[in-house]
Amino acid sequence: MNTRLSLVLPGLPPEDGEALGVAVARQLADDERRMSRFAPGAELASANRAAANGPFPLSEKLFEELSMCRAHWVRTGGAFDITLGAVNDNLRLAKSGDAVSGWEHVDLDAARRTVSFAREGLRLDLGGIGKGIALAALGQLLRERGVAHAFVSFGDSSILTIGSQPSGDHWPVGIRDRFDAELSLHTFGLSDRSVSTSGIDPTAPHLIDASTHDMPGGRRTLSIACDCPIDAEVLSTALIVRNPTARAAILANYPAAQGVEFAWHEVGGRPAAEKAWSHAA
Repeated sequence: MNTRLSLVLPGLPPEDGEALGVAVARQLADDERRMSRFAPGAELASANRAAANGPFPLSEKLFEELSMCRAHWVRTGGAFDITLGAVNDNLRLAKSGDAVSGWEHVDLDAARRTVSFAREGLRLDLGGIGKGIALAALGQLLRERGVAHAFVSFGDSSILTIGSQPSGDHWPVGIRDRFDAELSLHTFGLSDRSVSTSGIDPTAPHLIDASTHDMPGGRRTLSIACDCPIDAEVLSTALIVRNPTARAAILANYPAAQGVEFAWHEVGGRPAAEKAWSHAA
């Protein structure tokens, strides 16, 4: 998934940690082979190439994951949308012209477990939710192996905790100032919860408002804490492209979520952070 995974497993004997590391690496490799849209032989990449030519058969896991993504699209009022792969590519590569997107062009046939596209050029992109899916499965693996305390960081922007820090009643997870690595802007106290952070940076476009196909303005980060790492990834992506009124409507469908957003402005020639929004569960 082109990012670094870090595991903290307090109290685990080294030999058990080594065996667990092998199992984790194997599971993540399986996830990559299923969910990547960039690796040519990956299942999703193959579906993106073939689904406009007719129904493409999917594994049970990927069919369930795509169906879940469509359900989150409904729950977020369209703010979370994995059909924006081609639109995202155009924005990232500064290409002009329209790109195909929209669930109305995607058919998921549960009876045959296939996916098909009504339009050429549409590409599904699991993006951040792929990390959430991988973290959820990783949490299940660790618990099955008897792990009672764990801290998992997937590229720093996606965090999973199991139990609490052995020396306290939670894991303190700080939201770092993007321009001052020594400064923490906010701290979540997590126990069996997850955090996902999404950011808007005009110099590195990658998040899109599905309703306009434009990148939202400003320089911002939005962090969400949830019981489920998948929900956290969905919400950090969906909420950052919506205004506070729309966010409230979305969060009504995710009652356990907490969130905070920071924006950066120039003050005295230097970027300074201010809290722009927050939400308590």
